[in-house]
Amino acid sequence: MKKILMLIIGVLILNSCGKTNKTVVTTQEKTKADEAIDQQEQNIDFSKTPNAQKDSLNKFPEYKEIIAGMQFATDGTRTNNIVNFFTHDSLMLTANVYTTDRNNPYILLCHQAGYSRGEYINTAKELMMMGYNCVALDQRSGDKVNGVVNETAKRAIEKGLPHEYLDAKEDILTAIDFTYTLNNKKPFTIVGSSYSATLVMILSIRNPKIAKVAAFSPGEYFKGVSIMENLAGFDKPIFVTGAKKEIPAIKKLTTLIVPDYLNLYEPNKKSIHGSSALWFSSPGYVGTWKAFKAFLKK
Repeated sequence: MKKILMLIIGVLILNSCGKTNKTVVTTQEKTKADEAIDQQEQNIDFSKTPNAQKDSLNKFPEYKEIIAGMQFATDGTRTNNIVNFFTHDSLMLTANVYTTDRNNPYILLCHQAGYSRGEYINTAKELMMMGYNCVALDQRSGDKVNGVVNETAKRAIEKGLPHEYLDAKEDILTAIDFTYTLNNKKPFTIVGSSYSATLVMILSIRNPKIAKVAAFSPGEYFKGVSIMENLAGFDKPIFVTGAKKEIPAIKKLTTLIVPDYLNLYEPNKKSIHGSSALWFSSPGYVGTWKAFKAFLKK
């Protein structure tokens, strides 16, 4: 009897060990699978951000107090308003709102790496002469240019917030909502430069608040994310250009955009990276402005 009991106990112990080992293996396999899924979901979430944010964007504040304090010209002159508003993570954004007539359409202008809203001082003036109001944004990833310090980036550093390229996504989404409100809740044109050109392209997909996109020197700037694949099926008017040496990479980047919507401008002379190509001090600015204006007038 004792031998039988010992045999039964031995079998139970072996079965228990077997189950334990199997559980450990299953847990390890699940962890690996979860890591793969997490990476996949990160890419999917990034590509679908505008769609996921669609409802929440409509719940943002109306910015009534900010708009009430802004100056609008009624005699054809131009006015410069400096405004501040907050993102979801409580970072105060600074922007210049260049206004002509209250009812003129708006363009949102996003700067390149290491820069500020100062990138668009003269560009905004030219766009205003075309009959546009402009919002020139300070993103949290940047510094200064043309004597204008990036106030948003300063605050992000002071608050200890991450301020890499991808972190500026939150700023641009908030600015999209703000500009949409200014634009009488009608779709508008957004402009990006260098890393922000890539961001505005992605954030405009399936975003009903964006009518047109202009991307100056976009690229595969974000580790672990294929911008080219995320742009597959992009189906709204888009103007894309860059320095002459950047054009081959830009052509590859825009391969999957619906051809009827793609307006690719290839400079025939030496040109500059980003929207700095529009500066009157930049080589080839005449051709770049001509192509850009033609796109805006379509």
